[in-house]
Parts: sequence; structure tokens; C-alpha cells
Amino acid sequence: MLKNLVYIVTRFTNHTPTAIGNYYEERLWEFIISLKHLAKYEGEILAFDYGSYPHIITKLKDFGVKVISLPNPDYATNPMTWQTSAYFDVIPHLKEYKGYNIGNWDFDVWFQDSIDPMFLELEDIEGCYFITEKGRSVAWRGGPIKGIHPNYEFDWGRREKNLKHIGGFVSGNFMAGKQENYITKLELIKNCFEKGNWDINHLGAEQSIFNLLLDLKKDKWDITKYGGLTYYYCDQVSSQPNNVSGEPVIKDNKICLNDKSKELFGDISLSAIHCNAMLNRGKGDKFRFKVLHKDLWEQYK
Repeated sequence: MLKNLVYIVTRFTNHTPTAIGNYYEERLWEFIISLKHLAKYEGEILAFDYGSYPHIITKLKDFGVKVISLPNPDYATNPMTWQTSAYFDVIPHLKEYKGYNIGNWDFDVWFQDSIDPMFLELEDIEGCYFITEKGRSVAWRGGPIKGIHPNYEFDWGRREKNLKHIGGFVSGNFMAGKQENYITKLELIKNCFEKGNWDINHLGAEQSIFNLLLDLKKDKWDITKYGGLTYYYCDQVSSQPNNVSGEPVIKDNKICLNDKSKELFGDISLSAIHCNAMLNRGKGDKFRFKVLHKDLWEQYK
């Protein structure tokens, strides 16, 4: 029998303004409620937490989520450190999950269908699963100045080659793999920060690193169904983040790709939706679990 682990990283502290904190907190419960009651996920759920309020920890545990506390960084001097250091702070703990299939999503993702088939598929690949935002580009965030690093492992050109090959960029909101493959990728990310001159305090640095480290022979980067495609690919008007109508394409009570997005990804169903709480706050609200599944939200929130 497969052993599966879904984990998230959380931080709700007094450094987060109340209005924004409440806005993000709702996303956390949307993630967990939809994972349990729409995706019908029965595997283990783990939250790596950087010093959240006690009521957050209590509620996570009430939902059956195991919570592991990680060292809380100095917010005043390193405000973004936790978002990037999480990729390697978790390594010692994930090493205890030998034989597991592991999936990590940002918690502003929610689930409308099962992700169980994804875990079965992981048994057959040597690398990790990612999701690509096709037709878009991503900046070289926090990395060493292109062309000057002597080690090709950190070279800007390698990332550009990967981006061209996949026709977009690998999103930082999802990664999955068998435990040994998953940890290997996390250790490579850690190496970029420790030896590759990447700025750990640069917001979004890990996303650029994902694209740099993509292994075109071992990884799969088009896991559109399960990875949590960003909501604007499912908008009735546009597939671009700055030109959305805020009206999702719905069929059989599920969010679907719009026609233009089907040309990019194929006519596939989606098990997960990424509402991207940081981008265009409010524009994606009509795509949220709490709006489309009000009864479940009111019952379990």
C-alpha cells in the first residue's frame, strides 16, 4: 500500500497585518477542507510551522494535521528568509518518511478532485513532478549575475535553455516526488543558496532556482492536472493575470481550462486550483473554494 504525505509551510505571527493575516488564514482552511472533503485524501498531512499563533496550531491539529515547529527567523533582519529556508529546513524531518510519496503545495491552492492518481504515477519516474505556467516568463530572482559564476550548475544560460524547452516557467507553488527523489531536489536547492551565491532573502528566488535545476531527462514539468494551475488560465476572458474578468469557466461544478488554455495544456481536467493570494488580491476570489463550495466551507471552517 502506498504511503503518501502532503505538507505545507505556515507562518501566521504578529508581524502579519491583521487584515492580510485573516485573508491568508482562510486560504489555509480552504486547502485542508477541500483536500479532505473534495479530494477525499486519506494520507498524512503535515504542517511545518514558523511560530504561528497558538490558535492556528490548535486548529491544524483539530483537522488531523501533524505540526512540526521550525526555528523562527529574525523577522526584522531577514523578513523573507523563512519562505526560502523552508526548502531545506524541512529536509531532516522528511528523511524520516522513508518509502513515502511526498507532495507540497502552497496553501493558497485548493482541491476539487482526487490527487491519489498522482501519487501512483510518482512510482514510475526518477525525478520530481512540477507544473509549468505556459506562455509566461520569470525573472532571474536573487541569483548570481548571469555569466560570471564558474560553475555551470548555477549558470543563467542553463535556466534559459530549460525555459525555452518547456515553453514557460516552472511554478514554485508545487513539487512532488518519491521521498528519495524529493529530498535530492531539496538538497540541490539548498546548495544553490549555500554555494551558488543566491540571495536567500529575495522573494521568489526559489522559483528561479526550480527552473535552473529542472532535469529535462528525469523530471516531469507538465503536471497540470494535479499541480494547481493558477486561476487565470480558467478565466472566461483571458489567460493573463492582469486581464481577468473574475468569472471562472465551470462545467459539472468544477473549474475548467478556458479555450485558449486548452490550446496550451490540452483538454484536461484539474484536480487543484491555485488562487495565488499574493497576485492581484481579490481578482481571483470567484475561483475560491469558499465561494464555489459554500456548504462545505460553512460546515468545516
